[in-house]
Amino acid sequence: MSSGNARPKPRPKTVKFKYIFPDDYNPVYANGTYGGVTSKKEIALNFFTERQAIPRTEEYELNPNLTLSDTKITEPKDLPIIRYITGGVIFNTREAKALHAWLARVIAEADRLLAEEARVEAAQKEDSTDG
Repeated sequence: MSSGNARPKPRPKTVKFKYIFPDDYNPVYANGTYGGVTSKKEIALNFFTERQAIPRTEEYELNPNLTLSDTKITEPKDLPIIRYITGGVIFNTREAKALHAWLARVIAEADRLLAEEARVEAAQKEDSTDG
């Protein structure tokens, strides 16, 4: 059999991805990020939820009618801000750039939708004041 007559297979026009989720998959809320370049020159990105710490104890004075007064003593007195790490990822720079481009597209779409929503609300408000 001669290899000179063999034709290359045509390249596929599409590719289909199937996403598989673990049984305990559950997206979590994050309101901040922390990270940077690792020793291997990759990008580390950690997600956290920031909140005020909850005191170990609170003590209130009682009013004569046995309701709580506004005066309270907390332990500890100075409560730090907590940053609870909810997860993190490490990217190579190629994937980090792809994430950056994707985020730019998604942010532009979210901004467009928010602007459209604001225009509709403003028009509805104007219509309600005209009548």
